[in-house]
Amino acid sequence: YATLPGGVYQIGADSPVSSTFDYGRLDFGGDQMKFLPYAYARFASLSPLEMTVSYVDERDEDQEYSVLSKGASEAMREQRFNLAKGTRSTMYRIVMRNTGGAQFVQSAASFMPKLSSRRI
Repeated sequence: YATLPGGVYQIGADSPVSSTFDYGRLDFGGDQMKFLPYAYARFASLSPLEMTVSYVDERDEDQEYSVLSKGASEAMREQRFNLAKGTRSTMYRIVMRNTGGAQFVQSAASFMPKLSSRRI
């Protein structure tokens, strides 16, 4: 693989390149319990992007799920990810990846946590 200003390229093959990037562990500014019902990403791609969310639930069990963006566009557009509504955690790990090896350009991402008033 090679990284150039135009993107990541696989050298010596014509097959699609799988691309993954990790936002790391996010507490969204505090250690309170919060929901993460949806997120947005601004990107251009002919295929949806996939977002994987990992967290530790209120029973201290590791959880993980993946969802596709609600749309895709050759032009730079903001696309929504409908995440699991029942999740509650103090910290989330977010990983984004392309689907089918499709090329994409991403310019922004925003996550929309909601504080939980429910006590453990």
